[in-house]
Amino acid sequence: MRKIFSLTAVLFFAAAFNLRAESGSDVVVVYNTRVPESREVAEYYANKRHVPANQIFGFALSAGEEMSRAEFTDSLEKPLAKALTNKKLWRMGSGTIPATNGEPKKVVRKVVDSKIRYAVLCYGVPVRIGKDPELKEKFDDNVRPELRRNEAAVDSELALLPLSEENFKRGGPLANPFFAVTNATLFHPTNGILMVARLDGPSAAIARGLVDKAIQAETDGLWGRGYFDVRNITDASYKQGDDWIRGA
Repeated sequence: MRKIFSLTAVLFFAAAFNLRAESGSDVVVVYNTRVPESREVAEYYANKRHVPANQIFGFALSAGEEMSRAEFTDSLEKPLAKALTNKKLWRMGSGTIPATNGEPKKVVRKVVDSKIRYAVLCYGVPVRIGKDPELKEKFDDNVRPELRRNEAAVDSELALLPLSEENFKRGGPLANPFFAVTNATLFHPTNGILMVARLDGPSAAIARGLVDKAIQAETDGLWGRGYFDVRNITDASYKQGDDWIRGA
């Protein structure tokens, strides 16, 4: 997982299933053309959430859980960005990234206008990008050795799609510009982030069921028991997590 998304992963997951305050036109749906059930899940979700037909995209991807870095770039990242541009769902242009942490401001190619905020990846789309030993990148001296790696989660890497022409590093951590942000409207492609969610599970039927359960909760209300598991570990790096759960 890229460090930039550790804080907001829950928001991404929830966004795909609770669009009552927004329109299905804010969403693009992505499926794997090599997995027939993937398209079924995509069309089921799009029908239930009123996503326009021209915002459903299928790409030929590996049928397993992992894809290579080259496949991610050539078969998913670039084709999806091109499709969004061709369908006029967003527009690329020049934008300025403000100066932060001693870094000067710079002008980059980024999304400057967007009709969509969310991408929903469906059952059958790989979840991992495998390590690429051929990708050689120079890391700053302060980056710890265990972070000098380029494996990634597909969902997290795709969240950076609005900045894909910036040529940022694919390995190591990235600073999170959304840390402590409470204004939800700032989570938008024009600010460099695509909200990525996933409809997935052990089977296509379970993935489709997530749609039905979300709609049922929206209609009838959400009720039931919630279980929180704390481990009572005293180590400071773990204790904080237990404290958060108790606070909740």
